[in-house]
Amino acid sequence: METFTVVIKNVYATDKSRSVKIKAEDTWLAHKLANDNYNQLREDVTSIKDSKGTEVYNIEKGFIFEF
Repeated sequence: METFTVVIKNVYATDKSRSVKIKAEDTWLAHKLANDNYNQLREDVTSIKDSKGTEVYNIEKGFIFEF
């Protein structure tokens, strides 16, 4: 299990965002579990970082893989 930091941003108020810690096996599961922590009509998951601080998801780029 790894701890991911999920940034959730308000769609209507661009200056409002919050972070949530999610424990999950991988990035995809962290994104799925993040759905339980935000209002899907008013908020978006904008980024996810792993426990090392590496960005693994970005709303503009999608899931980011490093090879």
